[in-house]
Amino acid sequence: MGKILSGLGQGIDIFNEWTGRLVAYTALGLTFVTLYNVIARYIFARPPIWAWDVNTYLFGMLVFLGAGYHVLHRQYITVDVIYNRMPPRIKAVASLFAFIMACIFCYVVIAEGTEMALRSISRLERISSAWKPIAYPLRALVPIGGLLIFVQYTRNFISDFSVLIRGKEVDERDSFPMDEMGIEIKADELTSEPGEENSSGN
Repeated sequence: MGKILSGLGQGIDIFNEWTGRLVAYTALGLTFVTLYNVIARYIFARPPIWAWDVNTYLFGMLVFLGAGYHVLHRQYITVDVIYNRMPPRIKAVASLFAFIMACIFCYVVIAEGTEMALRSISRLERISSAWKPIAYPLRALVPIGGLLIFVQYTRNFISDFSVLIRGKEVDERDSFPMDEMGIEIKADELTSEPGEENSSGN
């Protein structure tokens, strides 16, 4: 049973890791579309009617599909000056409290987002703009993002619960089975702050 849960947890981590890496490229799309729109508007006086809508889609993908990656690397806001001084068990308790809050948040996002997406699909809703693209794929990103957050928070909860019981960090995520893809991610890379790796090497 433990191996099954461990494999499932690693699968969740891998999925959110790759999803986050791929979705990150939408930031480049946002940059290029915005740049093109500015040049077309202020130099050629011919702004494209699709620029705002494309940016809306790209930003929605970046936020909602990248949410699980954000939780995977625990990049949410913490009071570092206090949190970093806590012993592992106290950190685990704080993370468990955050998990409870996240469950409430995810329930609202998934429930309300699903209802909104289904209503949009039934109406074949389009965005109110000059270009008028379909809106329901964008609406569907809301519950999908909530689900990714919930699944990753649940995975983190299992690790934090182990820390709470054992009183020390677990090495369950020492490495992901991504060797064949040329990528190896270690546990300290998931939780370490920027600059820690360089300082430890010195």
